[in-house]
Amino acid sequence: MRWPSSACCSSRPPPSCRGNRAARTTHGLAGALLGLVALHQLGSGLAVKPMLNVYLWAGVAIVLAAAGRMQKRKHWLPETLSMSIWFIVGVYWFSTTWDTPRGDWFGVYVPFLNWGALSWMLLAAMGFYYATKRQAVGMDGSDRALVSNALAVGAHLVIGGLLTVQITGLFEAYDWGTGETTLLRLALSLAWGAYALLLFFWGAYRREPLFRWFGSAVLVVVALKAMIVDLQGEETLLKALVLLGLGGISFLITWVNGKWAPQAEKAANGR
Repeated sequence: MRWPSSACCSSRPPPSCRGNRAARTTHGLAGALLGLVALHQLGSGLAVKPMLNVYLWAGVAIVLAAAGRMQKRKHWLPETLSMSIWFIVGVYWFSTTWDTPRGDWFGVYVPFLNWGALSWMLLAAMGFYYATKRQAVGMDGSDRALVSNALAVGAHLVIGGLLTVQITGLFEAYDWGTGETTLLRLALSLAWGAYALLLFFWGAYRREPLFRWFGSAVLVVVALKAMIVDLQGEETLLKALVLLGLGGISFLITWVNGKWAPQAEKAANGR
């Protein structure tokens, strides 16, 4: 006796079997969506709710990216959804992080070692993963490079947010002053100078001129901010120390650029 369901195992299943598969897929997606909605309600009313949202939806994006990678026949939908969620979560975290508790461990604030910092690091790592893996299914050549650079820029902006929030939190946690103090402004200027150096390192690693110009723009803005705003009316010794720090960063950038330029030229010439 031949069971009717055996037709579903054939290479070309009948319409009834395809309908059953579509129904199962629809029910599975609906169940997953309801589960996410339920999880999203966890922590409602808590001050740390924005941070919980970041971890939840970043986890969803990671699962989608992994699912897209594990498929035998890659499809653009899982990876595109993953990158879209990452972008939305990043914008959301930039807008809410300023009023969200830092998430100190054991009641002591340690820069870059707290739940808030880990959320920034997670988003940055995801952005760099997208950029290096270039998870843009169906894109080739210049289009794929454009998407990769855009994702890398987003990841670097997350790094900038991490530095800003953690240094500001350091001054707040230990009562070193508010955002109006000269010391905090100078600390942020030096941090952003180091951020410009990171941009150059990334440009050297990826051989992308975009990040060389990005780093140059950041360094110029930081130097002007330090000289015109931060150091206005300050003592000569403080000016010398800050400018010395920015000068050292500029020297390192020049060195990185000198090491990077010949390699980029060889790569462009196909040598």
